[in-house]
Parts: sequence; C-alpha cells; structure tokens
Amino acid sequence: MIFSHQVENNVPLYVIGDPTRLVQILINLCGNAIKFTEKGMVTIEVEADSENASLLTFKVSDTGIGISDEQIKELDRHPDVVVLDYVLNTVSVDAEDGMAILQKIKKLDKHVCVIMLSSQEQYGKALQTIIKGALEYVVKGPDAFERVEKIIEAQS
Repeated sequence: MIFSHQVENNVPLYVIGDPTRLVQILINLCGNAIKFTEKGMVTIEVEADSENASLLTFKVSDTGIGISDEQIKELDRHPDVVVLDYVLNTVSVDAEDGMAILQKIKKLDKHVCVIMLSSQEQYGKALQTIIKGALEYVVKGPDAFERVEKIIEAQS
C-alpha cells in the first residue's frame, strides 16, 4: 500500500483550531481508507480556501483494491514523501509486494522520497529496501508512526 500526502502551496504554516479533534478525524478517515484498501493508494490532500486561508479542506481518498500503472503515474503530482507498506499479500494471487511497487515508483521518479514500513525485522530486507531506493526502512511497532513523522519532518 502507498500512503501519500499533498499540501497545496496556499496552506499557511499555522492556523488556530482543535488539533486533537483534527487528528482524531484524520485517523478515522485514514483508518477506514486503509481498512478497505487491500492494496493500492491512500492519499491525504490539504488546501486552503482562496478567500480565507485559515479555512482548510482535507481530502482523504483511496484506490480500493489494486494499484495499476496509471495510479503509480499519479505520483507525477510530486508528493513530498511516499510511505509504502511492505506487505506480503497471500490473499490475492496477483498482488504486488512493496518492493515491486518501490521499483515502479523509483523508475517513474528517482527523486521521490520513499519510506518503507514493514513488520519484518530482518536486516537483509531493510538493506535490500535501501539499496532499491527507499529513504528509510521503519519496522512496524508502537512508535513506527512517530518515527515516520520525524523522517517526514526532516525532509521538509
């Protein structure tokens, strides 16, 4: 699964609001998108209203089952970072694993920052992922999303 985000240039760095509630809503929306997307892409887009920059619109979208070459080409929108979930899918025979998708992304744009998220703690798999072009390899666990967030912040 690919998780990407896009923040439009008109979004201000700071706004006043309820960050706790916003995080709860985004986690709920993203959780549902992930739950119903066995393989594919989940995207969060943020844009500010043209007349009132403090009014933000958040859009969470997913591709559902499957990720086609056309969807990979959607990365032409130049996301800041792609978080790719390395999943060995044993349910769908034709499912691609995270490494195959990583290679497609890097072939399309070698400059895209990709963070590979995986439950595999094998050093060899992490090294192979970095060699194939991932910026970081993060093992799933209680602090995985905090680690991903710090990596993304360091790229900004």
